[in-house]
Amino acid sequence: HRDLLSFPTRRSSDLEMMVIADSRYIRISIFSMMVWGACSSFCDAWGVPFITCAHGVLREEAAYAISFAYSGMIVGSPLSAFLAETIGNFKKVMIGEAICFMILLGIISFSHLSIISLCVVLFAMGTFAMSQFLAFPLVLSFCDKKLSATVTGVVNTITMLGCTILVSIIGYVLDWSKGSNPTYSAVDYRYSMIASVISVLIGIIVLALLKLPGNKKTR
Repeated sequence: HRDLLSFPTRRSSDLEMMVIADSRYIRISIFSMMVWGACSSFCDAWGVPFITCAHGVLREEAAYAISFAYSGMIVGSPLSAFLAETIGNFKKVMIGEAICFMILLGIISFSHLSIISLCVVLFAMGTFAMSQFLAFPLVLSFCDKKLSATVTGVVNTITMLGCTILVSIIGYVLDWSKGSNPTYSAVDYRYSMIASVISVLIGIIVLALLKLPGNKKTR
């Protein structure tokens, strides 16, 4: 009688372990981590000093421009979800938006922009960065509904932990480029921007090579 009662519990526990070990969730989490890590490191850490140094604007203007990236994120979350639902393919939308995000990072890195142009580009960059948000409905589209909370938690944990590590790595690149100089130059910041672009590219490749179930929303 005890064995019969404990069987469903053991079965559920075994299934949860299988989900955590599933490489599909890990790979989608890597994509989420790489995109969000690049966005977070720029917007939250050193975007303001980089814009001030590389684009020749005041610190207050740079901070104002960065706020447009967050405004883009507000628009990008529902827009990305709507686009993915309309097309019926989360993976393609995620890859397409991540490519646009990577291109915009490159534009900010190597082009000299006015404050108005910076606001426009940063708004678009924040919008496309929300390709990371689609990682959650993507994994939920093919996982067992009973394990949806566990899967969401695992993806979010890997994303946040990975972002912390990635921001540190990008910061290390920045310090390495500065060397013994007393201050960071525009060239130093551009090295860190290149590292961010590479991280997004890695995320795109990992997601592009991932084979998903034959659901029209995930193919």
